[in-house]
Amino acid sequence: MSDTTKVKNLWGKLPIEDNIRTPYIILKEQASILTEATNGLLIGKVIKKRDSLDNINCDLIIKVPSLDNYTISIVDTIYPVTIYPVEIKGSNAQYYSSCDTEEEIENTLSTILSSEEVRRIISGLLSEVRADDKE
Repeated sequence: MSDTTKVKNLWGKLPIEDNIRTPYIILKEQASILTEATNGLLIGKVIKKRDSLDNINCDLIIKVPSLDNYTISIVDTIYPVTIYPVEIKGSNAQYYSSCDTEEEIENTLSTILSSEEVRRIISGLLSEVRADDKE
């Protein structure tokens, strides 16, 4: 091939500038909110990995630095690289949903994160942290 031959783009227009809020981004936002709301006593963290079927798996965990970095998983998501459908499970497997839109993801996460079980977990962890402060 000579230098004067132009290579033809067979890809078409690539969606390089799409601003899709992936489940990972949504979980990161919620992790930050938890960290900020508890003044860093509890740290929201998202762990992203690939599973054996090449899906993306993201876990939203709570990490407690003052309890020897104790962690507890709150939400687990699994989704293909095409993003949808997104499978969302709560830590106790009581909640499960298959979501096809960003709105469904947010509604499911709202149900899980504002659930009585998650509130009890957060309350218990904060009580443990504050107990150390009183000693």
